[in-house]
Amino acid sequence: MVRLLLYRRRWFTALLTLYVLLALAAGAAAIWATLGIVNLNVSTATLEMTWATAGTNDDGILGTYPGETTNDPTGPEPAPGRLGSNLASCTVAVGADPAELDLTLLKGFPPYTCTVKAGAHNGGELPVKLQSWALTGMDSSVTADLIAPACGTAVAVSYDSDVEFYVTIADTSTPGTSYLGTFDLTWIESNAYDPLLCP
Repeated sequence: MVRLLLYRRRWFTALLTLYVLLALAAGAAAIWATLGIVNLNVSTATLEMTWATAGTNDDGILGTYPGETTNDPTGPEPAPGRLGSNLASCTVAVGADPAELDLTLLKGFPPYTCTVKAGAHNGGELPVKLQSWALTGMDSSVTADLIAPACGTAVAVSYDSDVEFYVTIADTSTPGTSYLGTFDLTWIESNAYDPLLCP
């Protein structure tokens, strides 16, 4: 009888100890907490280069270039050389999308060269720099290149940059053929400009 009571006390003591330990462990895990919440509303700045003005050296409107005549040019400005005829024409206008110029060259022949002068406007929220330019979608029958501005030229927000380039009908062109393509200028956010990527 004494042994049985002692055994029951030990068992009861062990059970009570286990209960206390569990209670202490549960109490240690019960930490009160609250969150500090930050609601984020983030927007990024816009990049937007649009065309404001445009003209060519053979659009029938004299005055885009000094000494301009209606005779067909055979090289890029400022000293294009001119034939004694007025067969071809080259006109340019700001497109329905003001980020695009529409250039129309009619009755071209080698080495007819149309030089375009346009004003590019930075209507975005960040300054930009000219990173690159390329003629795309054309074979070697038509060539084009940039005269100005130089690669890396910066345009501040709300400011303009004069852009000048030329398009030439090459000797490899075929009579009675239409050529379609684009001359793409890439303006990049100023801090991302890389001089090693200039053409």
